[in-house]
Amino acid sequence: MVEAAGPETAARGGRLDWLDYSRLLAALSVVGFHYLAMGPKFGKMGPNTDFGLIGDIAEYGYLGVDFFFMISGFVILRSAAGRTADRFAVGRFVRLWPTFLLCLTLTALVMSAFGHAPEPMRILANLTMVPAYVGASPLDGAYWSLAYELIFYAAVFLVLIFGQGHRLPGIVVAWVAAQAIFAILGYREALLLGGYFTLFAGGAVLALIHRDGWSWSLGAALLATVILAMLGAYERAVGIAGSAMKGEIVPVFAAVLVGIGFVPFLVFMRRNPVLPLAGLFGGVTYPLYLLHGRIAFTVLTGLPMPRVWGMVLVFGLILALAVAVHLVFEEKTRRFWTAFADRIIGAPVRWVMGLAAGRGRAA
Repeated sequence: MVEAAGPETAARGGRLDWLDYSRLLAALSVVGFHYLAMGPKFGKMGPNTDFGLIGDIAEYGYLGVDFFFMISGFVILRSAAGRTADRFAVGRFVRLWPTFLLCLTLTALVMSAFGHAPEPMRILANLTMVPAYVGASPLDGAYWSLAYELIFYAAVFLVLIFGQGHRLPGIVVAWVAAQAIFAILGYREALLLGGYFTLFAGGAVLALIHRDGWSWSLGAALLATVILAMLGAYERAVGIAGSAMKGEIVPVFAAVLVGIGFVPFLVFMRRNPVLPLAGLFGGVTYPLYLLHGRIAFTVLTGLPMPRVWGMVLVFGLILALAVAVHLVFEEKTRRFWTAFADRIIGAPVRWVMGLAAGRGRAA
């Protein structure tokens, strides 16, 4: 899933324009994967659509999600620094769910317009952002990554609600150590301790290095996360090559690309160049990720138009829609959603925090 741009990027050291550019590049790589590789392979772009060498290159675009998870680890650690649990929970809700609600609605409307109206119960299940957990299929395949994001957010939230935010450096290092141990023991897909969560851990370590500087423990943790992330990418690429996707993926190259994903964080460790349109690029990434899949496939297979030009047209329309969602919906409704989330999420969390503080004083 795409880590949404927001005020947290303007934390210590100012807004990170290079990170917003990286977000958009990762999103476009995922779009390229779906439009130029996966879509044609499974007939989602219409018959006889083959992009040749460009399509072969685009097959590696799925790794954009790996980079998104890394960015999430980086951004969420920065966001959690100095924040209370209630502010963290409200901030995450406001950045993710309202935009998801709108994009889900738009997707359902397009599907309905082309004769593929989703069942009401399926739409309700999708409102959870994790429909597979309640026995329903996602309206858009891109939603699969949201579960990983939410699990990671929940873990950080628990650290904060137990008042352990000041211990995050030690917790992150211990987390990476546990991931390494589980990998050695062969449990590479354990919840929070394997699979894609090694990428979140890598981003979290990089955030601590950005904030606190280098140390032996953080250096060792970074090396471990790079190795684990590359190993995970290699194993997933092997799985893709042997699956129905039958891609031309070279597992070693996929692993190298994931390793390269750590480089921008190191290159910009002490640099923060001002780049044009960075705020727009970062803001448009999340709605673009949510909108680009099902809508495009539905339109392209439902309209009699040349496939290549149709794809260009549809991508242009979806990009314009994503920009509108960011500038019109997100920017104009943020105060409303913040107040709403503070009432339904922030207030209960503060009540729990107050109750825990009272018991602590009593003890």
